[in-house]
Amino acid sequence: MEALIENCSITELNLSNNSLGSAGAGAVEKILMQNNLIHSVTLSGNHFKDVDVDHFALVLNERKVLKSLNLSHNEFGDIAASVLGQALATNDTLESLDLSWNHIRPKGGKSLMAGIKENVGLKRLSVANNGLGDEGCGAAAMAISSNSSLLELDMSGNRITNTGLLAFASQIKTNETLQVLKLGNNLATGLGAQALGEAILESETSA
Repeated sequence: MEALIENCSITELNLSNNSLGSAGAGAVEKILMQNNLIHSVTLSGNHFKDVDVDHFALVLNERKVLKSLNLSHNEFGDIAASVLGQALATNDTLESLDLSWNHIRPKGGKSLMAGIKENVGLKRLSVANNGLGDEGCGAAAMAISSNSSLLELDMSGNRITNTGLLAFASQIKTNETLQVLKLGNNLATGLGAQALGEAILESETSA
């Protein structure tokens, strides 16, 4: 990968569906810390674990050229979500983050969304097909109540029930920027959908 550091023409890097593991995470960090042009990185399906997350958090903290980061289909859990949440709280340049198909549960979801609440630059976030549950969904609802940059949020497949949808319904009225909210393949019923729908209509009427 040394050549990628020297090659100043590369702006997008896709190393998805390999077996980079910890050594590869360190190598990617080195590339991104020294290259000033790469703004989009796709690293899905590389068996990254919690122990590897510091490499990516460092990039988010120190480098301000990265616009899109895809870490889907890895093995990040609650520890990784917490570390990334802390990094996102102060990062104002990343615009797209994909953490779908990892192992993030309610505790990690709450930590991640705490960072989103403070973030001012992210436009698209996917945490689809993790296990954030209603607790993580509630934290996401609180985050979007004050976040003014996020345009798209995907929480599909997260074991969310009516409780989670009701949390969104109570907070979405104060959000003026979110355009796409994906909550498919969860455990909600018509009750939750009705409450959310009424809240969306109310926010449109008051806008």
